[in-house]
Amino acid sequence: MKTILFLIIVTQFLACDPVQTINMTNKSDKTVFFIVSFDQSFTNYPISFSSESQDTLWENMSYLTSNDNSKLPVIGRKGWETNMIKRSSDTSITIFYFEKEILLSGNKDSILSNQIFSKKVKYKLKDLENLDWQIEYP
Repeated sequence: MKTILFLIIVTQFLACDPVQTINMTNKSDKTVFFIVSFDQSFTNYPISFSSESQDTLWENMSYLTSNDNSKLPVIGRKGWETNMIKRSSDTSITIFYFEKEILLSGNKDSILSNQIFSKKVKYKLKDLENLDWQIEYP
């Protein structure tokens, strides 16, 4: 019986996929929204509005409140590295940051077509390794 229980526990641990994370910290006094891109542009509007209440639906967007931390996980022991090698022509990611005022005051089509954002930072794989996968805004 102990052997069966031991095998079940070991199987559960072996079945779990490891996760690699980028740790992000917002050191500003504002909420900041962001998009991670592998091709140095963004094609989706970062936020959407409910047609009934005209309320903003933030779940379509990743964000950090003031002095907040967040982890961006990717499944796989080297999940981010693998994705950057496979999906980016120069093994990098670009993070587009948006302050709320830009998103609420700008025209959706204009923000997309003109690539309007508050800040854009490109990280090569080596940069992220040197930063120990820790990113700070601003």
